[in-house]
Amino acid sequence: MPTKFLIVVVVTVLLGMASYRTLVRYTLIGRWLHGTRTLA
Repeated sequence: MPTKFLIVVVVTVLLGMASYRTLVRYTLIGRWLHGTRTLA
């Protein structure tokens, strides 16, 4: 049971980080939230 929970948590965090980078960080939403950024 704890193993299944750990897998679900890890997958959820990874998907969240990936979607943030592609859907928010370098878009208009990202500029509104964080100001102008450059690709680094």
